[in-house]
Amino acid sequence: MIGTTTKSQARHPLLTLVLGGIFAASPCCCGFSNPAFGDAPRPILAAAECHVLAIEGLTCESCSAHVRTALAKVPGVAGARVDFAKAEAVVCAKPGAVVNAATLIAAVKKAGYKATLKK
Repeated sequence: MIGTTTKSQARHPLLTLVLGGIFAASPCCCGFSNPAFGDAPRPILAAAECHVLAIEGLTCESCSAHVRTALAKVPGVAGARVDFAKAEAVVCAKPGAVVNAATLIAAVKKAGYKATLKK
């Protein structure tokens, strides 16, 4: 395994972690591409219901990860992407699931941040 590179590592070399000589890819967990690597943003599911939330109180990337984790735990959520630079989150529901914006806002509040629905 040492010295080998996966397709994911070749595509996103900055997302590759080297831990004790073992390579481990770290792709985005929610299915979104990363524009920083030249990928065009794409939704998780084309027909999924998605909400865009403005997030207040983000001071670092760890805050973004904390909010993303909180949103991902909401029942019916397929995935969430939190953009620290834009101070917003995009949350998409699983096919057939209905995710209420108020439930998402409550999850963000419980995590210690403020959220409002953008669209």
